[in-house]
Amino acid sequence: SFVEKDLVAFGKALTKFNGRLGGFWSDFQEDAIYCDPIVENGIKLMINNGAPGGCQTCWGPTFYTIVDGESKAKSLHKIMKQYIFDTGGGESFYTKPNNIGATFSVT
Repeated sequence: SFVEKDLVAFGKALTKFNGRLGGFWSDFQEDAIYCDPIVENGIKLMINNGAPGGCQTCWGPTFYTIVDGESKAKSLHKIMKQYIFDTGGGESFYTKPNNIGATFSVT
């Protein structure tokens, strides 16, 4: 789906994959997929507001999504910024991707 530029299918697959990873580590996350209900509810909030998927990074508490375009990123950022504020604080931001790719050097 990523290669085919199908963001919706990619987002759903990424969310499903992340959920399986969380399930694997659930013994260390109080039998939960995510590190905290704030993360779980934040991911649901992003998806319910048009994000194609959402993930927790490693052990969290950072969570993220990928959207198509700055307009969608801005509107979702506004919602998430308020959510983060309402749940105790933190930081919400959006950025564009780095489409340059990896570089390697051999010395």
